[in-house]
Amino acid sequence: MFKIARSLYALAYCGIYKYQDWQKWADKLILDNQELDLWIYDVSIAYDFNALSKAIGERMEQENWSEYPSYTITELILGGYYYMYKNNSITLYKLIEWCGKVSDGGDAPKDCEYFYELMNEIDKQPAVEKSYELQKELDHYLEPLRQEIMTRKNWIESCSYKDIII
Repeated sequence: MFKIARSLYALAYCGIYKYQDWQKWADKLILDNQELDLWIYDVSIAYDFNALSKAIGERMEQENWSEYPSYTITELILGGYYYMYKNNSITLYKLIEWCGKVSDGGDAPKDCEYFYELMNEIDKQPAVEKSYELQKELDHYLEPLRQEIMTRKNWIESCSYKDIII
């Protein structure tokens, strides 16, 4: 089963999805179906990230119990940040900073110290930020996560209600 609520949460948390995006998704389901789970109606009227989190909270818990997730929410958010970096929405330094913050207390393979150490290196030697080695290292770690969050975004945008029934 596809983890729709977990994916919506990650897309919204990292800023790829704004309220117009999740409302458009929910509204399409509402127009195409007579009966839906209540949480989808709540997503339709969610006006900010906090309201979205509340709308999908119970569904996220159901998804956690339904099967082991292949990617954690933290990993999906990291992928979203990398997507934003690759599209020039944020700088490399901001990418590293945000990855450190979300990894702090999250469940990513690399802990926050990995990113904070990179920030310290850049602070000491700004040329490190432009180094090929750093770019390659980050790409090796974050590109698969970027691909996964984009796969989920595309799937969300094309799914039907039958695809997300638990």
